[in-house]
Amino acid sequence: ILIDGEGLKTAMAIIQSEVFFIEAHNHIYNAVLNLFNKDIGVDLRTVSEELRRLGTLARVGGDFYLIELTQKVATTAHIEFHCRIILEKYILRELIAQSSFIIEQAYHHDPDVFNMMDVVENGLISINSVVLKKDSTHHKLSAEDELQQKVDRVNRGETAGVITHISEFDQWGGGFRDRELIVIAARPGMGKTTAILSVCANASFDNNVPIALFSLEMSSPDLKARLAAKGLPNIKYSDIRDGKLTQKELDLVIAYYHLIDNSHLHIV
Repeated sequence: ILIDGEGLKTAMAIIQSEVFFIEAHNHIYNAVLNLFNKDIGVDLRTVSEELRRLGTLARVGGDFYLIELTQKVATTAHIEFHCRIILEKYILRELIAQSSFIIEQAYHHDPDVFNMMDVVENGLISINSVVLKKDSTHHKLSAEDELQQKVDRVNRGETAGVITHISEFDQWGGGFRDRELIVIAARPGMGKTTAILSVCANASFDNNVPIALFSLEMSSPDLKARLAAKGLPNIKYSDIRDGKLTQKELDLVIAYYHLIDNSHLHIV
C-alpha cells in the first residue's frame, strides 16, 4: 500500500486493522484508512504525517521503519493473495485463543455447559465480524444523489424497487426496496407461501434478481414442486408431490427444476 496507493482498495475489501499481528502494522493501516477517508493520497510522506498527527509515529519505529517496509516487496501485483494470508493467520490465532480458553474453562471452572456453548458461539461470531467484512470502498449515496437516481430510473420507464407483479402491493409500496423489511402475515392456508413463491419466480426468472429463500416449513424439493406447479399451469402440485405424472409431464417438471437450479433463486 505504501508503494502503490491503488492497492488499498483491494486490501480494504479483505482486511481490517485488527488482523495484523504486529501492533505497528495496526497503527500504520489505521493511518492509511484515515487518509483514505479524508480523500488524501497514500504515500510514505502522507502516512508519516498522519502517524505523527496521531502520536503513534515513534511507536511504529519512525520514518525508518516505514521506508524499510517499502523495501520488503518489489510489486503490489500479489496484494490480494498477501491480504488473504494475513487474514487466514488471524483466524488461526483467534481459533487457538478461543480453544485454549474453552479448554481452561472446561477443566478448571466446572462451567454451565449451555452457557459455555453460548461463549463458544459468541467467540466465533466475533471472529466472523472481522472476517466477513463489507467492502469499505463502497461510498454511500447522499439523499440528493439517491433521489436523483430514482427520478432518472422513472424517466427511463424503470421502477424504483423490485416489482412483485402483485399489482396492489406494487402500487402501494413500490415493490421491494433497499433497506426495507416487509412482513407478510395471515392465518394458515391463506396463500402466504404461494404469494412469496410468485414474487420470487417473477423477480428471479423474469428480472434476474438474486434471491435467497429460507423456509422453516417446507423442504427444498417441496418448494421446487410448488414453483414448478406455478410455472407449469397444466400440472397440479399434488400430482408432482405424489408422483402421478406422465413421462411428458415428468420431463417438463425436471426441465423446470433445472431452470430453478440455474437461476438466481437460492433455496435454503
